[in-house]
Amino acid sequence: MLSPTYWLLASVALGWLAGRPRWKRRWRWVAILIFIVFTNPLLFQTVMGHWEGKAERLNGNVYELAIVLGGYGEFNERGDRLELYAGADRLTEGMALYEQGAVNRLVISSGVHEDDHPEWKESIITQTFLERCGIPSEDVILESDSWNTYQNAIGCKAIMDSLGIRDEVLLITSAYHMRRASACFIKAGIPHRVYPVDYMTDLEPMGISDAIIPKIGLMSDWSILLKEWMGLMVYRMKGYL
Repeated sequence: MLSPTYWLLASVALGWLAGRPRWKRRWRWVAILIFIVFTNPLLFQTVMGHWEGKAERLNGNVYELAIVLGGYGEFNERGDRLELYAGADRLTEGMALYEQGAVNRLVISSGVHEDDHPEWKESIITQTFLERCGIPSEDVILESDSWNTYQNAIGCKAIMDSLGIRDEVLLITSAYHMRRASACFIKAGIPHRVYPVDYMTDLEPMGISDAIIPKIGLMSDWSILLKEWMGLMVYRMKGYL
């Protein structure tokens, strides 16, 4: 229901099904407006760019833990291994920071899996992937019970308490998701520094064509942002933030 694509299809259908000519015209104009707004590159770049904020630099700081939130891959039965998709920067940036010595250990926080295959939990298959990449298992801590961002924060707080870690940690997730994630970690009492990755916008100036020529694919990108806005509202209502 948070997809402009569905809104467009629904308004077109209502325009076709409406009995009165006046309502047919109204629904057609609604469809045109939805199309114009949610396929405009300049508008999306402006709104999402503001939401994602600026990139962070570590400036030589070393952190004991970097918490990597899941949502970047799943188990592929055909390949019998982790398959990365959109959001892979969450994991690869964490790996890069570990290799650079900017973080001592990685916490992989995700319990998402197929109901019939708990061994396919994202965190578990990620550990296998990291071992194949040369990162020793003793430097990888798994939080394998969470299914959402709020549970990520609660699970990571329990891990930090068990390890006696009270220093600031690094929080790695997609830039569009960082506001909600950081708010959850603040609520859980975890001192952290944000390290957003997987940006959906860039700093390149946009031309006149970007304000005129529509891009259909932006409708799915808007769905991601709308989900985050709705997520913040729901989390506040539930007291997660």
